[in-house]
Amino acid sequence: MSKSFDVFVSHSTKNKPMADAVVHYLEERKIRCWIAPRDIGGGEVYGASIVNAIENSRLFLLIFSDDSNKSEQVWREIEHASDNKLPIIPFRVENIAPCSAVKYYIKNIHWLDVYDGALEGHLEELYKSISKNIDKNAVVFSEKTSSDKTEKSKNSAASDEQIKYYTDQGAEFIKTRQYDKALASFNTAFDLANESQADISKYGRIYALRGYCYMQTRIQDFTKAMCDLEKAIDIWPEFYAPYVNLAYVYRKSGEFDKALNILNKALERDLKPGAIYCHRGNLYKELGQIEKADDDFKMAKDIDPVYFENNTEADK
Repeated sequence: MSKSFDVFVSHSTKNKPMADAVVHYLEERKIRCWIAPRDIGGGEVYGASIVNAIENSRLFLLIFSDDSNKSEQVWREIEHASDNKLPIIPFRVENIAPCSAVKYYIKNIHWLDVYDGALEGHLEELYKSISKNIDKNAVVFSEKTSSDKTEKSKNSAASDEQIKYYTDQGAEFIKTRQYDKALASFNTAFDLANESQADISKYGRIYALRGYCYMQTRIQDFTKAMCDLEKAIDIWPEFYAPYVNLAYVYRKSGEFDKALNILNKALERDLKPGAIYCHRGNLYKELGQIEKADDDFKMAKDIDPVYFENNTEADK
């Protein structure tokens, strides 16, 4: 099973500047990191987010200092990583011995010692160690190309896997409403597709998800949303969500005829009709066509009452 992150970064809050510097260095080299509090979404339970992140990471990086050595939260994180059989890399930034709660889990593990104060000089060593230790299915990307046909075939297969990783990562960010991070993941996926000269027609899902991100309030670029969602429908015409989202963008842009047309196309394809009737009813209501709106709301409620209750603009 693919996981959303390459590295879970465990640290004391008192060492946050150093942990952030490590994460920045790794993410510039395409290592996908999870670090608190950055990656905890609004409204999420802190402890549950930590547990889920560890279980969805390939490797556990411990920023080991006197403060983390004394942190019960860090102890619990190490224990959960060990329970889930994650490789653990201790990155020791202070010359101290681990307490018994920490030593139990890492006594037989090779340390990376960086307490000479020259952090930058050790980051490349850390990157290489992580690259060797993470799940072999998590391919470390190379920008080099080869004219050899066999090598190109291998690179193509690797690129497909890499594109899927970043697409899945973006989808996970959407779930926690981290749309800026989701966009970065989807853009990376497209960059990889372009570098490998992949058949872009395979990536309708990425267009659909990125288009959804462009709709969101903090980003809200309706022009880019329209472009991506239109491409998603061309590539992936059997999936209903791009139709609904594109209709929403047209509607918010005042292009009501286009919104109605795209919803009608979805109904012609019989794509989740309960959802489509609901959104077309919302559109008719905004246009003041109350009788048509009521007819669509009735159809939506009969077909999919749960979706109707969660998405309708009908008077209740």
